[in-house]
Amino acid sequence: MQFKLLSIETFPEVTMSDFPMTLQNTQSWLTEMDMLLDGYQDFVLVYNATDLCQTEQQNKEEMKACCQLVTQWVHEKRALLKQKCRGIILPIQEGTNDLTIIEVYREEIESYYKIPTEVLYHPQDLPLLAHALIHDCWDAHSMHLHKVPAL
Repeated sequence: MQFKLLSIETFPEVTMSDFPMTLQNTQSWLTEMDMLLDGYQDFVLVYNATDLCQTEQQNKEEMKACCQLVTQWVHEKRALLKQKCRGIILPIQEGTNDLTIIEVYREEIESYYKIPTEVLYHPQDLPLLAHALIHDCWDAHSMHLHKVPAL
């Protein structure tokens, strides 16, 4: 099976594509995450922070089933995920106005996955931030990077 919802083109940066939250897509995403955990090591997940702030009307029963599926998966795979996924990055998209909401999402994601999560304010710093998370090395030569204090 090839990756469809995750992009490994710029590995160790693994980008999560946007997908509607359906049971089928959630199952596909978890299958791809299993493939990633089984075959790769030391990577960061890059979310699309803008889409985190958008709320769409979705089937509540299907959303509940998706959340239950993800929660069960995270519970079973948390130790392996923490070992191999060195961080989660939320890039700020151009034109994003509500940075407070993105910071709240950052805290929620970090708390849920128990993995360091950072907001990327400057797209050109993505490789530096990925390197800093993977190696826990924060002496990168960019005035834009700093480690968010642990919760």
